[in-house]
Amino acid sequence: MKYSVISFDMQGTLTDLSFSEEFWYETLPALYAKNSGIPLSQAKKEIEEHSDELGKYNPEFYSLDYWIDRLRLKFTPDELLKFVTRRPQLNEGWLPILKGLSGKAMLIVVSSAVRQFVDAELGEHRALFAHTFSSIDDFGIAGKIPELYKKVSEKIGISADRILHIGDDLEMDVKNSEAAGWTARYFDKSKPLSIVENIWKI
Repeated sequence: MKYSVISFDMQGTLTDLSFSEEFWYETLPALYAKNSGIPLSQAKKEIEEHSDELGKYNPEFYSLDYWIDRLRLKFTPDELLKFVTRRPQLNEGWLPILKGLSGKAMLIVVSSAVRQFVDAELGEHRALFAHTFSSIDDFGIAGKIPELYKKVSEKIGISADRILHIGDDLEMDVKNSEAAGWTARYFDKSKPLSIVENIWKI
């Protein structure tokens, strides 16, 4: 195989978005509305507007501790995730591919999500990966900037030209990893099996 390491984005690539979307768009606003005595629509609007203000390269954007404090909730991050009813699952087609690649290349996950989400969403499938990285918790970096990919490469001791990254965000997964010297492939959610079926040819 051409690459020593195959790196995967998690949310929207390996896993579907139902778990994280329920948390951010339903669970968190509902708990905030109940705790503050405001309409759910207002709670959703306030959280959305503040998320936009923070932006995806701000550490607070991803931090569960930050949102717990800002929304004055009396739960731990782990307790918050237990309110989510939808269970995380791998996107169609990935499991047999990941099992087939195991032993042929080092498989890793590079995610901008906090560690609680990484562990919850991968579940038992985490054992398929040599490393699972949270940009925030492992490197103190918000979002997936080129510096993150450089640090991951240093951490695992593999040169950038030997790493392939697959993800669904054209900026953070493709542009930024390529800026760090990695090779990248875009995961198109509208054609989820296209990259999966052709990964053997990469």
